[in-house]
Amino acid sequence: MSLGVVERPTLAFVVPCFNEHEGLEICMKKLLSYMQGLEESSKIAQDSFIVMVDDGSIDGTFDVIEKLHNENRKFKGVKFTKNYGSQNAILAGLEKSYELGADCTISIDADLQQELGAVDKFLDEYRNGNDIVFGVRSKYLKKMFVKSYFSKLFYKIISALGAKIVPNHSEFRLVSAKALKILSNYT
Repeated sequence: MSLGVVERPTLAFVVPCFNEHEGLEICMKKLLSYMQGLEESSKIAQDSFIVMVDDGSIDGTFDVIEKLHNENRKFKGVKFTKNYGSQNAILAGLEKSYELGADCTISIDADLQQELGAVDKFLDEYRNGNDIVFGVRSKYLKKMFVKSYFSKLFYKIISALGAKIVPNHSEFRLVSAKALKILSNYT
């Protein structure tokens, strides 16, 4: 792990999981295939990996995580004894990826709702010296109109209260080892 920019970084994907038993194996194999493509094209190091954090699931999610790990050691797992919420699962995954020596970490939803193609852009931004790169939704589907409306309302209220927040960003972000080292100072 380097605290500076690495041209071919060790990348960790952090995946918070809560009751994802049904689709987790398919999605994680798709993510692994994508990651291996990045390795083969020399965009990331061969020792890159995926950390799945089971946030207190009750449906056998961790059984899938164990199965994936037993099939391929690029899959890592963390298990919470109860549900602490997605943000805490992401934080635990970020901490674990830092401990395991990742140069940069990307958090992504277990169902891979985000556009994997944006990972290349994240990596470019990392190589340009950015320690944190947010994935920002550029459009919502029509069926998500209500969610979009309330999301926009939420960001307007938060902004009016003085918080500086990036609108429409999800848990899809890249964080460098340098930023994770600073984050590790906070308990």
